[in-house]
Order: sequence, then structure tokens, then C-alpha cells
Amino acid sequence: MNWDELKVTGLCLNLPGPMLLQHFSLKGAQVNKVEPLMGDPLQAVYPKWYEEIHKDINVQKLDLKQTQEIQKLKRLLQDSDIFITTARPKALKKMGLGPDELLEINPKLFHLGLIGHAHPHEDVPGHDLTYQAHSGILPDDGLPRSLFVDILGTEMAWSELLIALLEKKTGTIWHALESAAEKFRGPLEWGATKPKGILGGGSPFYQVYNTKNGRVAVACLEPHFQKILCAEFGVKITVSYNELQEKFSKSTAEDWHQWALKHEVPMTKVLN
Repeated sequence: MNWDELKVTGLCLNLPGPMLLQHFSLKGAQVNKVEPLMGDPLQAVYPKWYEEIHKDINVQKLDLKQTQEIQKLKRLLQDSDIFITTARPKALKKMGLGPDELLEINPKLFHLGLIGHAHPHEDVPGHDLTYQAHSGILPDDGLPRSLFVDILGTEMAWSELLIALLEKKTGTIWHALESAAEKFRGPLEWGATKPKGILGGGSPFYQVYNTKNGRVAVACLEPHFQKILCAEFGVKITVSYNELQEKFSKSTAEDWHQWALKHEVPMTKVLN
């Protein structure tokens, strides 16, 4: 594959779509992105982040409420190999960019449409927060610490695009971001990360402990790691959380981090 000969057009805002475009630009593909006249909301809120993502992407601003501006986009698509969108299907259809219309514009075009939810809810709007909430993976104490669904959803879509290139696919595929949230739900459904599950607080060897200064994350799941930890503390393998908490509180998180590196134990200080 000659990446520098590949032409990619994006009609996408915020994160998942532009991050896919960035994947292509980093490979050396020719990437064009169409934005509304007001620009991408990400640029207004986090301009440096936007700049990093769009470093080698050619951005054009078009008023797609105007027929002549839509025609400019269609001319771009006539010479494109891949089209990435984050607009809802009904909005694309309204602009004359539905699956059937795209095939007429360019029979060789592969279109990946990023949507929130799978059929029949493909036109329901959403964001990372609502996908996590809908899938039951939001933390009980509030908002998630990162945009997990956006990030994983982007990587899953990137795999779809690579397969499409390898198999020389054409036409439209709708990639639902909620499918990434379902991936995260797996450990919950199997009980691994539920309260009292092995990875949800049920084991003293897979825990976060307070220290004299800071916290440490301990992930000694394997028996040989547990033996090393217990030997250091002079406790039995049946040790409780409270017993280990008392031991960890005697030194700092940095001390325990260095000890873990020395003994090759899966434990690290928690960054704030």
C-alpha cells in the first residue's frame, strides 16, 4: 500500500473522526477535512489539542447548508478513496450524501460513518458520557476519568478501515461507538470488576492502598507475586486488606514504587 497515494476526506468534528484522520495523516496519506464555518468545537475549547491532531490535515470550511458548498464536498469525494463522517445518517441523506448517493458520486469510495448507536437507533445523538451511562460502565462516584469509548471506538474503527483497504471494500459501513462501551462492559458482566469480584475489591492483592505519602496500586494476581509481597511483610497468603493497608502506610508511595521495581512486582505509585 502506498500511503502517500491514498486520499482521505473527513466530515467530522470533536474527537473520534479527527483522530481517525490523524491516523491516516501520520501514515502520509493526503487528508482533507471539511468543517462548518464556525469550526470544530474542539478547537475552541482545546486549541493545542486540536492543533496536534490536525497538524498535517488540510482543513476547509464550508457552509453545507448551501447547495454550491455541498457540491464542493462532492467534488472532493470524487477524487477520494475513503470518506469518514460523524454526522447522523439522516443528516447525510439530507445533504445528498447517503450510501446510494455516495456510490453514484464515486463507486470506488469506502465510507465509514461513525454513529453513536447501532440500527435502529443510528440517528440518536450521543457522546462518550451517554454511551458509558447507557452501557452501565460509569463509575458510581461521577464522571469517567477519560474518554474511554471515544478512544477505543476510534481504534476499532481504524481496524475496520484497514480491513476495508486490504479487501478493497467500497460502499458504506456504519460503525457504532457504543460497541466500544459494550467491550468495556464485558468484565462487569463476567463479574470480574463488580464489587467483591477479583478485580473489583475482592482480593487484597489487587487493590489501591494509602501510604505515608500518596497511594500505590497493587496488582499481584499471580501466586509467585503474592508470595514475594507476603514474604516482604512477613504475613500469610491469607492476609486481609486491612493488614496490608497497615503495612503500606509505614512507607511512601515512591518507596514502594522503587521496591516493586527492584523485586519485579506489578505495583506502582498512583499519579495524581
